[in-house]
Amino acid sequence: MTKAILEARNLGKSFGGVRAVDRFEIELKKSELVGLIGPNGAGKSTVFNLLSGAIKPTDGTIHLFGKDITGKKMVDFAQAGIARTFQNIRLLEEQTVFENVLAATHKSANRNFFANLFHTKTWRREEMVLQERVELLLETFSLLDKRNELANNLSYGDQRRVEIVRALATDPEVLFLDEPAAGMNPAEGKELVQLIEQVQKDYNITVVLIEHDMDVVMDLCERILVLDYGKLIFSGTPQEVMASDAVRSAYLGDDLINA
Repeated sequence: MTKAILEARNLGKSFGGVRAVDRFEIELKKSELVGLIGPNGAGKSTVFNLLSGAIKPTDGTIHLFGKDITGKKMVDFAQAGIARTFQNIRLLEEQTVFENVLAATHKSANRNFFANLFHTKTWRREEMVLQERVELLLETFSLLDKRNELANNLSYGDQRRVEIVRALATDPEVLFLDEPAAGMNPAEGKELVQLIEQVQKDYNITVVLIEHDMDVVMDLCERILVLDYGKLIFSGTPQEVMASDAVRSAYLGDDLINA
């Protein structure tokens, strides 16, 4: 059996008297493509915030490659190999596509204060390597022709694409995508599916996504977790999810199940 690279056990988060996530558990294996679905307010984004280090859990544990990273800062999660996108796109709007992606590579570069301050020979050599890596990423994902465009001038679909490529630039082991198809038309949704499939195949990483577009979820995911009122109520293949009475009752509804 393949060993899990990320494990969360009995994960919980309370905000005041509200239990947003309760005893959530997940095991992610190398190169899995997993979906997390559920009705609005089910706690999906809170789970992503916990698993990416954006917020600290009230209880439970998170391990990455067997190392306990529970309660550490988001930058520690990123350096350990976890990247994420957000429901609302967070690009540097007045920076170019190239600059947006390059900024992400700087986060993972191993540089000291002296090299950064004086732009030493070593710094210049590393900077060239990072810039070449950014160009390769942009070329791989058909964005090289837009390298000098400002992020806020891009189409919505291209902004999403840049956001995913920027996350990849941190060289993650696990990539969390928070509603990547939100606001996309059907054609852009199909392109997104192809992009995520390419990401998983070319970079051999684990991808977890929150998504309300069930066509995207069913086309992409090998395994789906269903959350309701902060609790994990079902986990299975897309076919098992579609056939589940519990999922039908909580989220999908008879019309969608029978569609």
